[in-house]
Amino acid sequence: MNNHSSYYFETGRSFGSRILAGIFLVVFLGALFYVGFKIYTLLFWVCPILIIAALIIQPSVVWDHIKNLGKSFKLNPIGGVLQVGLQFIGLPLVSAGLLFKAWAYKKFGQLQNQANQNSFEEKYTPYEEIELDSLNKPKQEEPQKQKQNAYDDLFV
Repeated sequence: MNNHSSYYFETGRSFGSRILAGIFLVVFLGALFYVGFKIYTLLFWVCPILIIAALIIQPSVVWDHIKNLGKSFKLNPIGGVLQVGLQFIGLPLVSAGLLFKAWAYKKFGQLQNQANQNSFEEKYTPYEEIELDSLNKPKQEEPQKQKQNAYDDLFV
């Protein structure tokens, strides 16, 4: 008994139509990357405006970002250089993120300050001391209730 399976995939298209579809795919992806690169270039030129807007809205956000970059240099100089390189490559996204973060801190910062003040207050939870002797004593039996059905003893 021979169990041999073979699979044959044929699209029914000629070699020329496959080449043409491949060329269209390459042209489409090239156009997509070209448009993306032009948008990235435009955002790269708008970056200073976004950073200045973030400085106007909430200056501490930008300074904290710069301080974090400085801390990364102190911890690991090679990692700091790589991080600054990635920040420069992604500068349009970083500047837009800083602007959004500054806006969010300006809009929602008061709520966070109130929450932080409440969280750092020393609060103690009251508790009740239990004697060890009371834990070892058996509970007093309650008088037996009349059973309504066979399952009442499961839910005490």
